[in-house]
Amino acid sequence: MKLSILFFSAFISLIGCSDVPNDETIVQDIIFTWDNDPFDDSSGTVTETVDGITVTVTAPLSNHKHSVGFMEIVDADANSKNNVVVSFHQETSIKFTFSIPVHVKSIVAMSGENRNITYTFLPLEDGNVSFTKNLTRGKTVAAATVDFNWTLITSFTVTSSYTLFGFDFLVVSNPNATVL
Repeated sequence: MKLSILFFSAFISLIGCSDVPNDETIVQDIIFTWDNDPFDDSSGTVTETVDGITVTVTAPLSNHKHSVGFMEIVDADANSKNNVVVSFHQETSIKFTFSIPVHVKSIVAMSGENRNITYTFLPLEDGNVSFTKNLTRGKTVAAATVDFNWTLITSFTVTSSYTLFGFDFLVVSNPNATVL
């Protein structure tokens, strides 16, 4: 019996589970990829629902009905296609609004053309830090992941130094849902 307990303890230590508290839960990531034709022509918004959480993307300062939309991006070798949320009509600000408070983990930010661009990400809720991300011009569209780790966010605004920009792979988690 003593040998079995010792072996089990050694096994748990090897796989790294010995320091995990019994009450710790794992929260599943929810990823918005804009792959299901999320554009609403009547409102000029992009909306997507994943695992019961809806995010709506708008251009809050816009005079144009269709200031945000989505488009398909094809990689240089035409091997991969992906939809992204984009801005149109000289917009320099867009807003992401969630149906419930979520933890916002990250987003992929892209420059719409071959230019340097600076983004500022500002959460609505106090206690969460704003972020600035610079993308540097290259041979193709510049893209980078921006990590936030914001908690209990209902919306955030992105302002840009240039008017054509896009986003993909918005990663959030539902603080009320757990996976054991």
